[in-house]
Amino acid sequence: MSLRRALLVVTAFAVATFFIFWLWQNPTPTSQPGPDQTNSATTSDSSRANTAPGMDEAAMSTEQRRQLRIDTMRDLLEMARAEPGNLQRTLQQLRQQCGQGDDCAALIQAALDALPDQDFAALVASALARLPLYEAAMAQVVMSMETPARQRYAAIHELRQQTLGIAETEALFGQEAAWAEYQFRFGELMSSDTLTSLSPQQRLAALDALRSDTLGDYQPALAEVEGDSGRYDRELALLTAGLTDPASIDAITGQLREQYFGTEQAAAMAARDQVVRQQQTAVAEYQLAVEQLDQDMAPLKTQMAEDLWNLSYEQRLTELRLQYFPSP
Repeated sequence: MSLRRALLVVTAFAVATFFIFWLWQNPTPTSQPGPDQTNSATTSDSSRANTAPGMDEAAMSTEQRRQLRIDTMRDLLEMARAEPGNLQRTLQQLRQQCGQGDDCAALIQAALDALPDQDFAALVASALARLPLYEAAMAQVVMSMETPARQRYAAIHELRQQTLGIAETEALFGQEAAWAEYQFRFGELMSSDTLTSLSPQQRLAALDALRSDTLGDYQPALAEVEGDSGRYDRELALLTAGLTDPASIDAITGQLREQYFGTEQAAAMAARDQVVRQQQTAVAEYQLAVEQLDQDMAPLKTQMAEDLWNLSYEQRLTELRLQYFPSP
């Protein structure tokens, strides 16, 4: 494979994983087993009872260790069922439960067999079986970085549906796809010709509508991904778009900081901004002073010995540095 093709293949993988985020730490309600699931639930409960809390895994029997892994996998799968759209993360977690020498596929299958919701178990099994097809297809993908990001992601999403299936793709990458669409649509909103004609209230309403339209049922989980910092950044960008008055920008910035981070942290952020501005001003003034020094010293280059000129230049440059960046 040529170097160029190898780089493009790596790029394709990077695009495929760019929007993957790790989330959801909320506890999942335990499903109640139905009449036909009593035996599997009883077996699991019995195994848990036989494993004392805090018991060292090394002190367990082989069967106890195996059952512990199965129980942990089952819990992870129940969480994935309750918080759909990020099954790819759960599959990674399942594999991490396998010890060296374990038959990981058999352990996962045992956990799937113990699930009360066998429709979900079948979906997981289908996704596991089809993932190698998707990975093999992705290894053949070559895309140019000149292609717009939205178009690249759409191509990857279509490939996923073709190799994994529509339901499996949604289960594995639903949250990722929703987040990607949110990112793309926000960029389009920011570049819209009509944005500057909207009032602050209309801009925030447009952002709320965008979140609802793109994140859908995944909005509660993806709200954790965005967090206060992400919401602040997007609202600040929207509300200050088209503004040139520093005082207006500072007022909006201060209000949003207090809203999202509290008065104390907002004050600390404002103080940091002031320090940064002073540093930027000092750098700009220093650069102008160096340019003036170069102009002043240029005519002397033909009138002085080179060593003397260099010494004089370095002395004056040092004086400028100390003037604009004094030692603490």
